[in-house]
Amino acid sequence: MNLTKEEQIILKHYHDLINLSYQRSIPAYSQFGSMSELELAYKALDEFYGHQNVSEEVQYKLYGGYPEAERKIICFLPDDRQSPVVEQDFPIACIRFLPANKKFCDELNHRDYLGTIMGLGITRDRIGDILVKKDPVFKAGTAYVFCKKRHGSFIRGNYQD
Repeated sequence: MNLTKEEQIILKHYHDLINLSYQRSIPAYSQFGSMSELELAYKALDEFYGHQNVSEEVQYKLYGGYPEAERKIICFLPDDRQSPVVEQDFPIACIRFLPANKKFCDELNHRDYLGTIMGLGITRDRIGDILVKKDPVFKAGTAYVFCKKRHGSFIRGNYQD
């Protein structure tokens, strides 16, 4: 499997997180990843544990803020961890965006919200899924943005309507 430079960097990051979890006996959380990026996490687990049956040897959990999330964070757990990581342990915030005045607001889509947030200097790997619910009466709807917790207050404070 030939990996691109970006994939090699992501794979190395997963190796570092697995090693951190293993060495310090603490949960280690990744950034948000797409399905193809999470495949690299499985590759890293396989390489780290010497091609053993990873599902039996290593504890890990995936979560993206809600059950059907496409972009997820993976939490690598130490082998000796007694209690499981629950969804509330994941460093994820959900921000709800409402237009100030639905009557005079243009229709906004996923790309509009993503572009505005990335315009604040936040990279894609810090942002999970963006769900846009259309309003049945007005063009504008409500958006729910899942992001890393530490970026949530920054986004709320700097987002321009």
